[in-house]
Amino acid sequence: MATKAQQKENLEKVTDYVEERVLDADRMAKAMSSLESDKSGARAEAAKQARYVRACVFVFCLCVCLYVSTFMWS
Repeated sequence: MATKAQQKENLEKVTDYVEERVLDADRMAKAMSSLESDKSGARAEAAKQARYVRACVFVFCLCVCLYVSTFMWS
């Protein structure tokens, strides 16, 4: 049977191990959260750029239509 000192030392080792694992889990959760927010930001930026491109294409098509129609009606 282990002495009180050995039991205390073993408990301390187990406690340290568990605390380290909890800290690792917290770090992992924070890292994953950061990655998710980065993804969300990237998706929002991509959507913004897509809207800009669609608007540019629309304006370009409108200009081409106006240009062609001026020659057709003159």
